[in-house]
Amino acid sequence: MKKIIFLSSCIKLTGRGKVQVEYANYLIQQGYSTEFAIVDDYGDENVLEKNIPRPIQYLNSYEYRLEQQRIRNERNKNIIKKIKFNLSLHQNYKHVVAQFNEIYSRIKPDIIIDFDTSLRGNINEYDCKSIAWIHMHIGNWLKSESALKRYAKALNRYDKIVCVSDEVKKELDTVDKKLAAKTISIYNPFNFNNIQQLANEEFDENEQQFANEKFLLMVSRLDLTCKDYATLFKAFDIAKENGYDGQLYVVGDGDHRNEILEMRSQMKHKENIQLLGAKTNPYKWMKRCDKFILSSTFEGFGNVLVEALAVNDTVISSDCKAGPDEILESGKIGYLFKVGDFQKLADLMIGAQPISRPMIDASIKRFSSEVIMQQFKNLINE
Repeated sequence: MKKIIFLSSCIKLTGRGKVQVEYANYLIQQGYSTEFAIVDDYGDENVLEKNIPRPIQYLNSYEYRLEQQRIRNERNKNIIKKIKFNLSLHQNYKHVVAQFNEIYSRIKPDIIIDFDTSLRGNINEYDCKSIAWIHMHIGNWLKSESALKRYAKALNRYDKIVCVSDEVKKELDTVDKKLAAKTISIYNPFNFNNIQQLANEEFDENEQQFANEKFLLMVSRLDLTCKDYATLFKAFDIAKENGYDGQLYVVGDGDHRNEILEMRSQMKHKENIQLLGAKTNPYKWMKRCDKFILSSTFEGFGNVLVEALAVNDTVISSDCKAGPDEILESGKIGYLFKVGDFQKLADLMIGAQPISRPMIDASIKRFSSEVIMQQFKNLINE
C-alpha cells in the first residue's frame, strides 16, 4: 500500500477543514500508510484534530505561530517592522520546509498531498508524486497579473492539481495554458447520511427559544474579506419593511465580529438580527430555517450551499465566483442574485419558494462522498 504525507495549513473548524477530515479518514479506512502534517498549531482552535484518529505533527508550534502573527500585525507601523515582516515570511517558509523534510526523510512517501500548496516553492525537489489542491477562484486574492503568473509558475512544479470546481479549473488553465494537462476538477466530498443525522438532533434548552422562531439563516465566518454582510443586512431591512415576519440568524464566528456588530447597529430592524456564534452542529439550524442564504463577494466553493441543500428546499446565494452557480445549476435547484443586489435578495427573502426535493436530491448526488472518493482513489492510484 502506498505511503502518503497529507499536509495542510491548519485544522480549525472551517469548510476546508471538514473536507480534509473526510479525505484523511478515507485514506485511513482504505489502509494507506498516511502521515498527517499541519503547518500551524492553533491550540484550542484545532477543533477538528479529534476527528482524525492518527497522531498529527505540527510544523509550527503554537508559540512560534503567535510570534509570527505578532510580527504580521505590526508590519504597517513603520518601515523597519515592514522589513522585519518580509524577512519573517522567508524565515517561516524555511522553517516549515525544514520541519517537513524531517517527516519526508523518515516516511519516504510515494505521494505528497499538499492541501494548501504550502510547499509550492520547492515541491519538485521531492522524489515522489505531488498533488496540490486549489480551493478558490485565485483572482480574488492575487490581484495583479504578475502575481497570478508567479503562482501559476509555482503550481507547475506539482504533478497533479485538483480544483474544487470546473470554474476554478477554467480560470487556472486560462492563467497558464501549460497547467491544463495537470489540472482536474474534483468536487469537495459530503457525507449526506451524517449531515441528515445531525440535522435531526434536538436543540438544547438555550437554543430552543431561537429555533422556535421563523428565521432566515446564514452560516458563515464573521469575515468581511469575502462575506457580504452589508448586502445581507440591507436586504433584510427591506424585507422586514415589506412584511417579512421572521428573524435573521448568523451562525459562525471570526475576526470581524465587532465590525459586523457595528454594521448591524445601523440597521432599522437590528433587534431582529442575531449573531448566534459558532455551532458544532449547524445542520439542525439549516434544516429548521425558513430559507438558507449565502451572501458573499467570492467563495472557494461554497460548501455550506451543498450542506444546506441536503436538508432544506429553499437555498439562496449570491452569484459570485466560484461555486454557487455550479452548485445550484444556474438556478435550477436554488436561487441566485447578483453580488450586492440587496433589492433582489430582499425579494427572495420574501418570495422564494421551496424547490422539488427529488430534483435537489438527484442533483447533489454528484457531491456525495461515494462519488468523490472514487475519483480521489483513482487519482491516488494512477
